[in-house]
Amino acid sequence: MKISIIDIGSNTIKLVIYDIKRDNSFIGVHQESSRVRLGESLAYSDSLNEQSILKSIDVLLLYRDIARLESANKVICLGTSAVREAKNGKYFIDQVFKKTGLRVRVLNGQEEAYYSYLGASISTCVPNGLFFDLGGGSLEIVYTED
Repeated sequence: MKISIIDIGSNTIKLVIYDIKRDNSFIGVHQESSRVRLGESLAYSDSLNEQSILKSIDVLLLYRDIARLESANKVICLGTSAVREAKNGKYFIDQVFKKTGLRVRVLNGQEEAYYSYLGASISTCVPNGLFFDLGGGSLEIVYTED
């Protein structure tokens, strides 16, 4: 089974497609990253600007099509701090669905930290420690103890 994950960040939109095996092991089979600077206007405004929204939608259309070409069984589309904090975040989500058919799930700060930790912990063997995820619009810190 293949799962596609799209991460809509403040600066970049990332796509990763994983092939998940019967034993729940997985391997990345495709990866993309596009710099769209969706959250750039949040430095001086409380809203996402239209140009960044349109650029993001173009990238999301491309990523949707790549997921289809790779025969992904499921596409998970996640929004982070820029979408979460923008006054027009709901407008962005609605436009994405209208133009791409993708449903964006906006992570709260705690979920964003948790998933960042999971991603980092899978590729490391550190039972105790601090994990930092510095994004374009937020910093998540997770302390873990075995």
